[in-house]
Amino acid sequence: MDLVADFITRLRALGVEVRETADRREKFFRATKSGKAIVVLAHESKDIGLWDIREGLLEECEANWEKPENKLDGWGVSLLDKDAATGYWISGDNYSELFDCGFVSQKRSGAILFDSKRLCEHPDLAPYFRSIEEFLQLSGLSA
Repeated sequence: MDLVADFITRLRALGVEVRETADRREKFFRATKSGKAIVVLAHESKDIGLWDIREGLLEECEANWEKPENKLDGWGVSLLDKDAATGYWISGDNYSELFDCGFVSQKRSGAILFDSKRLCEHPDLAPYFRSIEEFLQLSGLSA
């Protein structure tokens, strides 16, 4: 099962406009609701509690947010955990702080490794959501 595709379907069911990139393998998209727009990088765990994301993909999300013509209110990473409606939300600002403090690590391959054992120690920087409605609230997309 593709958790990211299910996550997008559930967002749309709650009135979120989702605009995906041409290459769906990139798994980031623009999400808009109630006039607020963000870039979301949604990623599912291959091993329970571990997410391995290419650094270039994170940089591309951040670069899209910084372009004034995109008129975005922010960006973040949604780390889906076992189900499309549960996981961690890490805003772009919090991602930088997690990385700077060493709570997110970089592998030799250049990929960024997120570990739930480390993330759950910092719910202020990486809050866990248990429903799509809670995700919308954490990401700022709820009305």
